[in-house]
Amino acid sequence: MKTLSSPSSLAVRFARRSLCTRSIQHNVPRAGRLLVRDGLSPLSQPKSTQKLGLLNLNSKSLAHYTTAALETNDGEPETSSTPKTTFEDLGLHAPIVKSLQKAFPDVEYPTDVQSVFIPAVLQEKDVFLRDSTGSGKSFGLVLALLNKHRIITQVQGAKMRHITSLVLVPHRDLAYQYLHWIEQMVNASVDGHEPPPLSSVAQVLVRDEGMHLDSGLDLLRRSIESLMPPHILIATPQALMDIHKADNTFIRMHLSPSTLSAVCIDEADYLIETLPRKDPAKSFKKAMDREKKRIERHPGPTKELLNIIYKPRQEANAAGLSIPPCPQLILSSATLRTQLRNYVYGESGWLDRQNVVKIYGAAKKEASQWQRGLQHSILLVSEERVRNMDSAADTPSNLPISAFPTGPSAEPEPPHGNDSTGPEYGQTSSPFNPNMLEAIATTFALDVPLCALLVLPASASVTRAIWELSELGINARSMDLQKKHWEVGSSSEDPVLLVGTLATTRGVDLPELSHVFLYGLPDAKGKVNGQSVDTYLHVAGRVGRFGRGGRVITFVAEDERAYEDGSEEGGKKVSQGEKMERILESINVRAVKYGVFD
Repeated sequence: MKTLSSPSSLAVRFARRSLCTRSIQHNVPRAGRLLVRDGLSPLSQPKSTQKLGLLNLNSKSLAHYTTAALETNDGEPETSSTPKTTFEDLGLHAPIVKSLQKAFPDVEYPTDVQSVFIPAVLQEKDVFLRDSTGSGKSFGLVLALLNKHRIITQVQGAKMRHITSLVLVPHRDLAYQYLHWIEQMVNASVDGHEPPPLSSVAQVLVRDEGMHLDSGLDLLRRSIESLMPPHILIATPQALMDIHKADNTFIRMHLSPSTLSAVCIDEADYLIETLPRKDPAKSFKKAMDREKKRIERHPGPTKELLNIIYKPRQEANAAGLSIPPCPQLILSSATLRTQLRNYVYGESGWLDRQNVVKIYGAAKKEASQWQRGLQHSILLVSEERVRNMDSAADTPSNLPISAFPTGPSAEPEPPHGNDSTGPEYGQTSSPFNPNMLEAIATTFALDVPLCALLVLPASASVTRAIWELSELGINARSMDLQKKHWEVGSSSEDPVLLVGTLATTRGVDLPELSHVFLYGLPDAKGKVNGQSVDTYLHVAGRVGRFGRGGRVITFVAEDERAYEDGSEEGGKKVSQGEKMERILESINVRAVKYGVFD
């Protein structure tokens, strides 16, 4: 295996420095003023200094939105209109709206989807919500949950507050994004007075980097003991399941159907595993049967938790009895596939099927979102060269990549390499294709003005990738919302390459992002199916949000070929590039040439 060479490192450093002399085009469409009931924006700092990433989002962009549709229990879509609705019109309490306006003064009206979604949540309906990435689904959910009444009971003569809403998210960074939004609202909630403790409003329960629960669990236990648990608990399913296994009374006592108002599953298609839809043109009955048995044996922590919380409803549905009181169930994602909807609506028994609202935004296969200002490219990497697909179209001249400077450059930071792992990594062979990493480093240095995101396969080592990219002269960082250790300003002297995996980048907002780099196909098994298409949509959705420009570049090994459907049963072998083309075709997008390597 080829080692990382110093000439490439020098070339990357030179290219990065030369980037400072380039002029950067700005093509930021002015946001339309549409209505949104979901008024939370990740932007809370002054425009002159924004922290990067999930923490902040240009609040004006929340008003930029496409058409959403509301589907009733009869399955008939009703096209939503866009009247001049205010947040108060949607049912949000005046103090919530006041805090929103103070924390995020640029957010004036809710978006279309929030105008439908927030009232449905406040009316205690079960909700299916599917809309495109960057449409403000999670932010709207925060506003609706903050608006819910706190449930209080008497415990031995003392008032006991209860956890009102449970939000399940796929990874810790998305959990901290929720917490940061709520923190901004809490700090803006009381004029001239001390705001309430954040822990009484929201808490996060996730594993730390050492896969432990200690800090979050200790805080949660202390708040419960003081009769002041959080109004909203944000957790990863595995972390909550770990607590249940250690104490099987926790859910029954603190997440009881009698006191819990709502359970929200963000990125539901990722957290709830279902059988893939069978291709009628092919017969893989044995493989499908094996997959079904595997899911039945290992349903995953999200299904296990929902089965515990909604057991009374499941039993009533199975017996045809009236539905007992249970928390409303909210499922949200940019992609809600038919098999997931069928499972939740039928087999799971979790829903009150007489009280369900389905809210669908723009269909995934409408290419407008992906063709307006967003360019998709596939680069084939070999030992000798990096090239575009032969079938790639010429890059449209009217789609510039926009940078979004937000103020003075950040203060210099300590070296981002890891001294403790560097020597160890230097003595071991790389798990990464060195040609792929060098191609990514060169692309980053030549074309990224402020910030890019590298998305690795789920099993890849982020720290190892960061170390190797640092050896190539790249300012690579891990995404960590809790530490909040990376910032970006208006300077392009030292742009940031954030590194994450397919799992840890879902749902996050990175406003300064102009490029997403995908290392390999969006499916670890090399399959092209609905799941891999959905994964690509989520990855691509990190950039080009709210009508801004951006690039999504997939790097694949040119000489790597595999069976068409990931196994020998799939027939002929095809290249990684051909598979990636099929993924783009399924969303009506054609790859364009990336000029750096022409």
